Amino acid sequence: MPSFSDLELRIGKRLRELRTAKGLSLVDLAKAAEVSVGNLSEIERGLAVPSIRTFCLLSTALGIGPGWLLEQSGPVQPNGDPFVVRATARQSIVFNKPGVVKRLASPPGPGNLQMLLVEIDPGSGSGEQGYSHAGEECGIVFEGILDLWIDGQKRTLGTGDSFRFPSTRTHRFHNPGNVLTRVVWVTSPPLY
Repeated sequence: MPSFSDLELRIGKRLRELRTAKGLSLVDLAKAAEVSVGNLSEIERGLAVPSIRTFCLLSTALGIGPGWLLEQSGPVQPNGDPFVVRATARQSIVFNKPGVVKRLASPPGPGNLQMLLVEIDPGSGSGEQGYSHAGEECGIVFEGILDLWIDGQKRTLGTGDSFRFPSTRTHRFHNPGNVLTRVVWVTSPPLY
């Protein structure tokens, strides 16, 4: 059983990883969650324990359930199988932009890869501001059209087209079409 200080460090690490993966600064997240920047910084470094209220506000601001920050190996699968995710058991990740839904397609837990099913409504996307983070990403568009910007250069992908790029490059995406776009998106290391 992990010690309380291990729990504090793990929560802080997961909070920081998720914040940076979503392209948020400490100031951005602190403002969205209505907490001080100093308190958030201490929580991320494992130096402070968030109150239940703060914990819930941070989770809401990040678009996740509070359990995502607590679980040592991610959420538990309802079927108990650590190697399989049933289509009916995929967990949705609330992206901070309307019209974009991410569903965890790979089993939670330790590992170097994470697969997401990303659904993007017509006219929706990650926003005008690009973002970057550690790691690498690849994917395949299996329905619709996807505009993908990497370092400011736009690429338009159709059904069956695929991509791969270092996540350290500034990137963003958008659905320019008039139908739902579905993408299998793989990240390494896992973001959620």
